[in-house]
Formats: sequence, structure tokens, C-alpha cells
Amino acid sequence: MLLHAWLEERNSFDRIKSLNFFRQFRKWKTLKMWHKIIMREKIETYSELLKERLFLLNDNLRNTLLGVR
Repeated sequence: MLLHAWLEERNSFDRIKSLNFFRQFRKWKTLKMWHKIIMREKIETYSELLKERLFLLNDNLRNTLLGVR
């Protein structure tokens, strides 16, 4: 009885493992992580550029700009 249940579970596992999603999972995970890292780096880079270049974030230029408006 125990052997029969184990064989059924193993067969179920093999069928699930053969599904395309699970066969491709490592590739998809690697690609997703790479994309996430690239996007995070771009966001950080552009965030720093905006902080440097935006007048409203610059203390000296903010008051002048708001005064002109």
C-alpha cells in the first residue's frame, strides 16, 4: 500500500515536472532577475541625474525660481 502511494506521487511529480512552465522556470527566473537589476540601476542613475539637474531640488535655484513665478 505504501509503495503504491509513493509510485502515484512520483508519477504525479514527473507529470508536473514535464510541464513547460517548470521546464523553463530557471531560464525565466534568470531573465526576470537580470531585468529587475537593470531596471533598478537605471532608476537609481536617472534619479541621481534628476536630483542634480532639477532647479526645484537645488536649494540655491529653488528660491529664485519660485520668486520669479
